[in-house]
Amino acid sequence: LCLLCRLADAIREIRKYDDVTEKVNLQNNPGAVEHFHMKLFRAQRNLYIAGFSLLMSFLLRRLITLISQHATTLASNEAFKKQAEGASDAAKKYMEENDKLKK
Repeated sequence: LCLLCRLADAIREIRKYDDVTEKVNLQNNPGAVEHFHMKLFRAQRNLYIAGFSLLMSFLLRRLITLISQHATTLASNEAFKKQAEGASDAAKKYMEENDKLKK
């Protein structure tokens, strides 16, 4: 949520400083032009940082989900394997007992 707020704020700042250079005549004060270009650069930089952070948060969340699902699958596979081995051992035991009873 905070990353979305920062992204929206960066977009708002870019629009604010992009419109200023078109609406206001800054030809008489060259220092003001540099100041507004500096503010616009900072707003663009913040947009890129916020966008990259948002993308990384989505990727990390997906990676954590996949790792968790993989661990759950491995645990269930081990449980199924032990259950199958137990059933196989029990079947062998009953077959041996059945053979002994027939003799």
